This record gives sequence, structure tokens and C-alpha cells, in this order.
Amino acid sequence: MRQPTSAFLAPLLGLAVLVSAGSQPSAFAERSIASPCHAGGYTSTAVKCIVVPASGKFSVRLPGTKVRLVGVGSAATHGTTIAITRVPAPAGSPHGVAIKVQASGPFKPLKLNKGKLYRFNHTTATVQRVKSITRSGIYIVVP
Repeated sequence: MRQPTSAFLAPLLGLAVLVSAGSQPSAFAERSIASPCHAGGYTSTAVKCIVVPASGKFSVRLPGTKVRLVGVGSAATHGTTIAITRVPAPAGSPHGVAIKVQASGPFKPLKLNKGKLYRFNHTTATVQRVKSITRSGIYIVVP
């Protein structure tokens, strides 16, 4: 028996099938954000992933450094997947390691165990010193 074309093409078309099937755009956003964490045949030392626990502290080492991000899990943030990818540093940013943080849901602030943290504002192409990572985006870590 033949499968409907839309069911066959779903993994290939992603957004087009989800939108045409009536799914909410947030379902696609969650799926695409979590994708760096799935083992789909490729592995990379430039990507680190963590699933936020229901309670207690957790930490993740930044790719290519000895610096760690430390966070706390809660019932409201439980199950959020956080992907940290090493990316090229934006022009004009401080010398350090640039990372892209992607989260599939809410999370409590992530703090560095050592070093300085800057957030890159892509609208103005500037960096701003921050105390912690509170949302998805590009950050520069200066150990």
C-alpha cells in the first residue's frame, strides 16, 4: 500500500509540510532548534548539548575551552534542550571564543565559572558586556 506523499516527504520538507499540515510555527522552531543535538550521522566537537534537569545544578563545557557554563534546573525549565555551538567571532568583537546558544524552551540564566561574557547584538553589530546568558543568541567568552 502506498503512503501519502505528504507523509513520505515530511522529513525532507520540514517547514512546508508542517505549515500545510496546520501545525503551529512554534513546533517547527522547537524542532529546528533542537536539531544540533540529535545524532543524525554527524558528530562535531564544536557542538555541546544539554537537557535541563527538573532540579539541581548542571554545567556544560564550552566547545574548545576549559570554561564552563553553570545553570540551575527547575520544574518550569525541565526538558529544555540547550545547544552551544562554536562559531566564528563577529568582526569587531573582543578576542575570545564566540558561541551560538540555541534553546528549545525557557531556561534560567547560565553563568560562566570564569572569564568575561559579551552578547553580540546583530542589529547594531556591537557587543555588550552581560553577567549571564538569559536567551538564545551569539555570545563571546573571554577566558
